[in-house]
Amino acid sequence: MITYDTTRTNKILVEQRQTSCELDTLDVMQSLNLTISVRYLKNGFYFPNDTNYRDIYNITLTSHIGLYRFSFGTSVCDTEKQLLPSAYDILAALTKHEVGTIEDFQANYGTTTGYKACLNEYKNLCALFAGNEIPAELQEIN
Repeated sequence: MITYDTTRTNKILVEQRQTSCELDTLDVMQSLNLTISVRYLKNGFYFPNDTNYRDIYNITLTSHIGLYRFSFGTSVCDTEKQLLPSAYDILAALTKHEVGTIEDFQANYGTTTGYKACLNEYKNLCALFAGNEIPAELQEIN
């Protein structure tokens, strides 16, 4: 389930995009008893090199074990269209596979920028599940 607190924005909650990816994501969330709470924070720069403003949200991802809070910047295109982030948008963007060493990260992405953030995100997400393992069906959302 995904809930929206839109009290701080004039965005209109429209019917979520009912793509197969979105519907599959909602099914996975239901099977894992995951909920997402979305609260608008502001419109601004999210990434260090941003040149366009985008909507930024506080996200709370909750499982039966705990919760993980983080910020999420939507795409510039979704901001321009005034679309709220979907469950798929949020879960697809998370680091759901082991990051490895900084050398592994460099080999995979050509940079070390963002290594610590990805590592922390992965660890926080793991903490929501038994055995600190992210379920395969969640890892497949990309």
